[in-house]
Amino acid sequence: MPPLSVVIATAVSVFISTLLYWYFHEYTHWAAGKLFSGDPNVLFRTWHRIPYPYAVEYRELSQMPNLGIRIAGISPHLVWTTVAISYLVEGFSVIDTDLLLMINRMAEGIYSTPSPTLTFILTSAAAGASVSPSDLVATFYPQKYREYTGRDFSHSDWFRVLIQREN
Repeated sequence: MPPLSVVIATAVSVFISTLLYWYFHEYTHWAAGKLFSGDPNVLFRTWHRIPYPYAVEYRELSQMPNLGIRIAGISPHLVWTTVAISYLVEGFSVIDTDLLLMINRMAEGIYSTPSPTLTFILTSAAAGASVSPSDLVATFYPQKYREYTGRDFSHSDWFRVLIQREN
């Protein structure tokens, strides 16, 4: 069992990652929007007085090509999932067939990783894994994204747009 200080450092890394991943995710959308002339603006909310970005609005969405909307929608997932996997794969040279041995090696890997590196890996993984319905609509249906964006939709509203059939 690892020392208490290592467990606390790991818990702090997890907490910091949950705050930072929003920035990694939304500012990657922002960068893609900037690249494709969408005039992006990051929108913020607060959680116990801690500001965090929750969305990006594109003030010049009409200037963005469909490919630009698709790339803006998928970019955080491609970028940050790739970064996280590249860090994780480096630590595993052989995949174990024994599940308990594999879990033990993963735990040892987590506990032996310096806190800043662990925070970066966890933040990257969360930024890449968090997929919202609006990300999916932008990626797969850029015309629908153009049509429905700017309506202050919730995740459930975007999900309805995602699954609605074309007429």
